[in-house]
Amino acid sequence: IGRSFPLMNALFDLEPGQVTEATNVNGTFVVAVLDEKIPSEIPELADVEATAEIDYRREHAGVLAQTAADELLAAAQAADLASAAAAAERKVQETPGFARGADVIQGIGADAELRDAAFALAAEAPLADRSFLVGGDAFVVALAGRELPEGAELDAAVERTREQMENQSRSSVINRWIEGLRADADIRIYSENIERIREPG
Repeated sequence: IGRSFPLMNALFDLEPGQVTEATNVNGTFVVAVLDEKIPSEIPELADVEATAEIDYRREHAGVLAQTAADELLAAAQAADLASAAAAAERKVQETPGFARGADVIQGIGADAELRDAAFALAAEAPLADRSFLVGGDAFVVALAGRELPEGAELDAAVERTREQMENQSRSSVINRWIEGLRADADIRIYSENIERIREPG
């Protein structure tokens, strides 16, 4: 069914035998049942030392990148992004256009918060109020321009919006149906072993 973080998070909140709500996974609604929870283990230091060192260096590099981006943002707020970037010997790069529902922004990566912040920008306030850390790289975001869909692109955008609304409606109906099943469920456990345990020894 593919990878779905909402579905994975929902499963982590369950106990064995419990059922998730209907979740949209790549256009397909999925209801999952947790079969088993495997306890986590703490590995020996020697087994994870090299990986831990790499992770630490990567995290430290991300902190340094975010600090530099915050300094650039402060300078851009005092003047403008182009001047601040030139003074810091940084290059301003413009991404290709992307849609409001885009999962990945070319040249940046996948970050829903950055995408949503970009669509909240306007000509009178083109600079995002914070920097964004994506995949270890830090970004200062400013609005370069906005393109409105026309003709076939507009029709396609309307159709995508209609499909999203239909999927949300379908998910709501399925979730209500599942809640009804849970409310009406009469769960009985038949086990000779359980009855044997209950009997006085």
